[in-house]
Amino acid sequence: MANKAQRSGWIFLAEGGELAAFDWEATSIGPIEAWPKAMRTVLAFVLRSPTPIVTLWGDKGVMIYNDAYHAFAGDRHPSILGTNVLAMEALATRIRVLLGNSEGDEGA
Repeated sequence: MANKAQRSGWIFLAEGGELAAFDWEATSIGPIEAWPKAMRTVLAFVLRSPTPIVTLWGDKGVMIYNDAYHAFAGDRHPSILGTNVLAMEALATRIRVLLGNSEGDEGA
């Protein structure tokens, strides 16, 4: 029986683990149907790689990673999948500035 990715024509996600089932429409990159060909091509490579790979896509750096990355993500998976990494980094920088640590030095 075909999986969701195969039934929908998302062949690039056929071996994509949890990515095909994830609610991408709730993220800034939108539904899979709207993803550009370049993005699908990159993800086809990433998802089939046995090496842990993370891709940040779009202006907000939406986190997409392959199954091999799960070991690095640990307990943070699946909650970090689809998060806006660059937006979080910008927030962390603003917090450091507000706390008087504009350099980002942890112990200085």
